[in-house]
Amino acid sequence: MAAQAERLSEPTQGNRAGDPIGRLWGFLASPSSAALFLALTALLVVLSGILPQLPSDLADPNAQARWFAEVSARWGPAGAAFQSLGLFHVRDSLLWKACLGLGILTLLVLLEASIRRAWKGMQTDASLSVLSPSEERAVAAGADVALARLQVHLAGGGFRTRIAQTAGMTTLHALKRPWAAWLRVGAHLGALGIVAALLLEGVVGRAAQISLGPGESAPLGLRGGWSVLLKEFGEVSGVSNPYRGRVTVFGPEANLVGEGPVGTQIPVWAGGVTLHLSAIGDGLEVTATGADGKPLTLHSSSGTAESAPLFLHFDESQPEQYFAAPDVGDTVRVVLHPGGKGGRAEFLVQVYRGAEVEPRQEQLLADARSLHVDGVTYVFTPRPFATLAAVDNPLVWVLWAGAALVLVSLVLARAFPLAAILVRAAEFGGATHVQVFAGDEATLRAAREGLAAQTSGETA
Repeated sequence: MAAQAERLSEPTQGNRAGDPIGRLWGFLASPSSAALFLALTALLVVLSGILPQLPSDLADPNAQARWFAEVSARWGPAGAAFQSLGLFHVRDSLLWKACLGLGILTLLVLLEASIRRAWKGMQTDASLSVLSPSEERAVAAGADVALARLQVHLAGGGFRTRIAQTAGMTTLHALKRPWAAWLRVGAHLGALGIVAALLLEGVVGRAAQISLGPGESAPLGLRGGWSVLLKEFGEVSGVSNPYRGRVTVFGPEANLVGEGPVGTQIPVWAGGVTLHLSAIGDGLEVTATGADGKPLTLHSSSGTAESAPLFLHFDESQPEQYFAAPDVGDTVRVVLHPGGKGGRAEFLVQVYRGAEVEPRQEQLLADARSLHVDGVTYVFTPRPFATLAAVDNPLVWVLWAGAALVLVSLVLARAFPLAAILVRAAEFGGATHVQVFAGDEATLRAAREGLAAQTSGETA
């Protein structure tokens, strides 16, 4: 009888603490642990869409160091902390790998446990359900009779029931909506789909950089026939990261795919492609008019004809640019001097006519300036240009499908919860002792009502 009393007081299998390995397994199988790791992973994903990420084609260590220094400086005091945490290169950071790895492990453990629990539930077995010792009673009837009466009561309330005999102990399993246990399986599968999409993004995802001045457009190589237009770009006063622009993305048939503001902390999402500002460079906008006041066509050194203003891009690897005005036979050389007065960039402009080796006009400028050469008027306006980082993740549909599966499963599980009861009965000490395990208070009340008529006195 003492052995029966001891076994009756044991917790259910779903709540046993176990040895250290069992406790570790219990920690990994805890929904709270999975939620913590997945929340950290999701936070890193969000930050990777907001914070500039190291361009994939920037392989030179010195160039990477310069890029990190420039981006960190734009974020002020927080920039150094972001860099040390790897937030400017999230997918290669230790924090990302640790959160993602632990998140996958906990999800796999939870998925295995939820499948076993759901399978047991379909067999009307509540032994793996998450239950807590709720109360113990002494009843007048024998164990078999008491549980048989309770079985009839619970079956009338919509529960599926089963009575099992184990070594002198009678156990009643009762479950209502056992199919609802599969909703938790669906939630775990959806979460695994999200994690798989994030994990494989670095393998199948593609990235590119586009440098655009205000009013310029360029092809978006990640998608055939797509293009990106930077409508406007410049400084905005009164904010910590002052450079802002507005981006429009067009599809293969010049259809509008997406549009929105872009900045250091402001990404643009368009048709599965994410665009954010990754760098700012020194540029020069040029227009030219002839003696008759009509605009002249300008050709950049790349051979692209421009009838609208020509925009020249400069950086450390390309500090010198040329363009031509073929209508008048002029060739113009522009050289960037980044260390001008007050730290502003200055441009050395030299205008050559025909095959002459000496410039007809030469000027060092830091602000908007006009240059008159034999009836031709050139207007030079320094403007910053934006380097946009574009990222295309073809698995984004897996991400959204997983998120939808998680959301639907959790909503349905909330609306149609699984109700589980496990009742143990044993005869010792001249009385029948019944211990009830239930998943929640409402389910416990259903079992308590069935035992109320049989209770001869409470022992706990």
